[in-house]
Amino acid sequence: MLTHAEVPPGTLAMTGLKADINYSYQEIEQGARVMITTANSEALSAIHEFLRFQIKDHETGDPLEVIRDN
Repeated sequence: MLTHAEVPPGTLAMTGLKADINYSYQEIEQGARVMITTANSEALSAIHEFLRFQIKDHETGDPLEVIRDN
């Protein structure tokens, strides 16, 4: 909240569903990739909301649409 002057969308749901969310990382040539996974559809929606907010707020240029990695 101090960084954004507001609570980013998805944060409260992610906090409430934290037992259903898994975080891991993978080292890649450019540094590392954080992977956030869940089987809970409500948690997944919250994660997508949170990440879209971060992309827009920090102007990363990353795509806003979900790209499924199967």
